[in-house]
Amino acid sequence: MQKTLALIALLIPALASAEDKRPTVEKMPPGTFVAEHAQTAQVLYFNRCRGGCTITSGSADDARTHVSTIPRGADGIAYQMTEFKHSDAVWDAMMTCLREVYSPYNIQITDQPPAPGVAYNENIVAGTDNEINYGPAGGVSPVTGDCSPFSYVISYSFANGYGPNPLQLCYVAAQETGHSFGMADHSFEFISDGRSACSDPMSYRSNCLSNGQRFFRNEAAFCGDFNKTPCNCSGMNSHLKLLTALGPGTSIVPAPTLMMKAPVAGPIQAGAVVTGNSSSKRGVALVELWLNDWKWGEAKGVPFNQMNQPATDYTIPIPAEVPDGVIDVVMIAKDDIGVATKSPAITVTKGAACTSAASCLPGMKCEAGKCFW
Repeated sequence: MQKTLALIALLIPALASAEDKRPTVEKMPPGTFVAEHAQTAQVLYFNRCRGGCTITSGSADDARTHVSTIPRGADGIAYQMTEFKHSDAVWDAMMTCLREVYSPYNIQITDQPPAPGVAYNENIVAGTDNEINYGPAGGVSPVTGDCSPFSYVISYSFANGYGPNPLQLCYVAAQETGHSFGMADHSFEFISDGRSACSDPMSYRSNCLSNGQRFFRNEAAFCGDFNKTPCNCSGMNSHLKLLTALGPGTSIVPAPTLMMKAPVAGPIQAGAVVTGNSSSKRGVALVELWLNDWKWGEAKGVPFNQMNQPATDYTIPIPAEVPDGVIDVVMIAKDDIGVATKSPAITVTKGAACTSAASCLPGMKCEAGKCFW
């Protein structure tokens, strides 16, 4: 039986790749997938095809038998894929990246074949597109038109068409497996302020992190490949979509670093500012200013460059309306999924310590010289 596949998206050229091939996604009818909903999936298996892999073309995807809808042509043809050509060090670094990227979700990341009876999805990180009569593509995944996640889906990251860059391979593998969990869309730009979604592996855009680590972002985005287009599914927030499909895990990415640099303890003048230096492997989304346990200001994280988001001094002014008195100054740095670091308090005094709530703002109390809500 000849298969009919509907191509719905193309990615940017493979970043720093030896070949100009692009990751791809194929839209399939729901009946294409033979197995359970992804909520039953326990494992995401990355297969380097040691000694080669045999893929058989078919009308339904099933990782247990390596039957795949992706190869072009008639059903029942066996294709041979060559094993991952790069070093063990590249493979191990890619796997570390993928474990970090998927750690906020309830899924085990492994490069060992799952035990019988354990529901899983599989990403083949090996070979090239032409070995399965597909392409040109740097990777591909099937996804249902109704955006449902399923288990036992096979997706592909054609690693032998790329150079030995573990972060690039991680990006391709994260995107293709994201598709296999039901994300039929790509993130184009974030709705809140029009920033490029280039920090998300579900984005085609390369104006940041072309040689850095991308994470599924907890931020609503407009959909699109190279321009904004309507979403196939109900909006795009890749982090929330994976939480819905897989459930919550625990991020293994360290919390942001944060060091308050100013002011120093003691008296401060009107117009004083608070400065802290912060960085995060995942990226700092927000730095907040808290005065006597009340949030008085915030600064958004700086843009990502092609490697990372640089450590940055974040400066937030103490608002003029903050009343005189003793003030405990605290900064909190957060990443986009809410992992936070709180600085130790620095105690300063603006003007004179309060002696009664009369000198504070409406609704505040005055105790120990501090005005506070």
